[in-house]
Amino acid sequence: MEQVHAPQLTGRRVRLRVVLPKDYEWLYLASTAEETGFRWRLRGETPSIEAFVESLWHGVLTQFIIEQVGSGERLGFVVAFGANHRNGTVNLGFFLVPSYVGTGWPIEGLMLFIRYVLSCWDFRKVYFEGPEFNTVTFASAIGKSLDLEGVLKQHDYYDGRYWDVHILALYRDRFPDELLRQSLSIDEGQTPE
Repeated sequence: MEQVHAPQLTGRRVRLRVVLPKDYEWLYLASTAEETGFRWRLRGETPSIEAFVESLWHGVLTQFIIEQVGSGERLGFVVAFGANHRNGTVNLGFFLVPSYVGTGWPIEGLMLFIRYVLSCWDFRKVYFEGPEFNTVTFASAIGKSLDLEGVLKQHDYYDGRYWDVHILALYRDRFPDELLRQSLSIDEGQTPE
């Protein structure tokens, strides 16, 4: 009989954990913060915390807090939403705490999340969508792991101009699972220490 393993939620440096009510205030503040509010889902809006919490679960398939192993410090948030099971697609969104953007290692949480989603559901494509000032951070992955599938020209307004929105796709068969294994420094089925 084939042995089946639970989806891996813990890496070398980060782990994914479910969103709990104790996270609502942190998520609200991160979503409305000066450094991140214009980049993330609210795009400048400041709804009541009650309306925010209600919207937090709307259309969501799964979502997790990214936290540092050991300290439990919250580093970011990942969400899969808009699942289309008929066509085999799902949208992913994420944010990192600004002080960790560009450090590289918190991206391990995003990689764990993508692997989790592709392990639990038979999606053939994972979409990332955002204004070009956000998707520029993925520039080095376009053409390797990500395909630019569409551009909505001058679609999102911010800071006196309209920005293109990029629609990027990660295909299941191009997910860099080997890179994830290397970044975790563990073999398939092993539990990290």
